[in-house]
Amino acid sequence: MNACAALADAISGLAGRGYSNRRFLKEIGHLGGVRRGPFWVTDAASGGSNRLRGRGFRPRLDDDTDG
Repeated sequence: MNACAALADAISGLAGRGYSNRRFLKEIGHLGGVRRGPFWVTDAASGGSNRLRGRGFRPRLDDDTDG
C-alpha cells in the first residue's frame, strides 16, 4: 500500500466514526503527528510528524520523505 492509499484509508475510518466536525479535524491532526494538549501549537507549527510510511503521491505533491 502506498502512502496516499494509507492516508485515504485512515481518513475513511475516521469518517465512519461519526465524529463532530471539530473532533474529526482533531483526529486528522493527531493522525498527522500533532499531539493534543499544550504541545499542539509546537507540533502544528512544525508540520507534525510522518506516521504514514511509503510513497505514492504525485511528483508535484511529493516532498521526497518516506511518510
